Amino acid sequence: MLKSDGDTFIGECQKGEGTGADFDGSACNSKVLSAHYFAEDFLKYVPADKRSPIEKISPVDVGSHGTHTGSTAVGNANVETFVDGRSFGLTSGIAPAAKLSVYKVCWEDTDPNTGGCYSSSSVAAIDQAIVDGVDVLNYSISGSTSTTTDPVAMAFLSAASAGIFVAASAGNSGPTASTVNHGAPWVTTVAASSFSQELQGTVEFSDGSKFRGASIMNREVKGAGVVLAANAAITAGNANAALCGPDTLDPAKVAGKVVVCDRGVFDRVAKSAEVKRGGGVGMILVNLSNSSLDTDKHSVPTVHVNPPPPRPSRPRSRPTRPSPFPWSTRTPQGFRLRPSRRSQDSLPAARCWQPDPTC
Repeated sequence: MLKSDGDTFIGECQKGEGTGADFDGSACNSKVLSAHYFAEDFLKYVPADKRSPIEKISPVDVGSHGTHTGSTAVGNANVETFVDGRSFGLTSGIAPAAKLSVYKVCWEDTDPNTGGCYSSSSVAAIDQAIVDGVDVLNYSISGSTSTTTDPVAMAFLSAASAGIFVAASAGNSGPTASTVNHGAPWVTTVAASSFSQELQGTVEFSDGSKFRGASIMNREVKGAGVVLAANAAITAGNANAALCGPDTLDPAKVAGKVVVCDRGVFDRVAKSAEVKRGGGVGMILVNLSNSSLDTDKHSVPTVHVNPPPPRPSRPRSRPTRPSPFPWSTRTPQGFRLRPSRRSQDSLPAARCWQPDPTC
């Protein structure tokens, strides 16, 4: 394809293989011009029985992280967006007239601690992008905070030397010092802004306490009781119950209730799926320390919250009343989850290291 600057883009639509053989290379179009995948080390080091059953050896994005970042960058303008039947209005990518070339370097296996992106694949993908003739590289994957000479950074230096603009994620571990990834001067490193635009929901208690967090739920939950997941385990003492891990919650304890689940280890959407399996009607997903608030599509109405700020201590003649959320097991009448307006200022996000930040 002849580009506006007179150069030529020569990328191809690479056919899948094995589990990805249904991608025959014909799906590329005038918007998605090219699609490559780099699975050599994934296939070499992860046995077939340890690979995610949904993973495809092709450019297809089974985790949706690349789809998310790609649409943010170059999504078409003035497209009305719906999630679970709820309209989010007209949306647009940053550069809606731009074309997209896909380079898949992240792979899913059955171990949540090991699936992710391979640096060797990233280096190969960057080299391929240079050969193809891209103008911009977006890399929404974590990197080093302590060196600018790791293999991926050096591959980006080659890209920059070829005239390619490189935008990379600063990571999600701020806002403290020395938490920025990709600090090389030939990369434009992008972090979270201080003004959050995610849609929100509100957790309300009958005593007037309210806790606001991220949510895209399309309906309210009223008058339900609340139970801590840690107190609703099928097997007493199972630490994964507090995390709402798969098959950990006792339906007799969660049916008809809103379940408070700790963030971590398991995918966020897997937690709400477990609540639904147990008959729960809603979920409060709690960050154990200030972190990102994510508007996932959950199986039950969900509000994702940070822990409440500590109350200033002051002399009192009687014990202070503990906050009813999120550590109380009481079930106040009039409790509800409801959608609310866009958020106020918030801290920069913090997320998992995985390319698909689902936990």
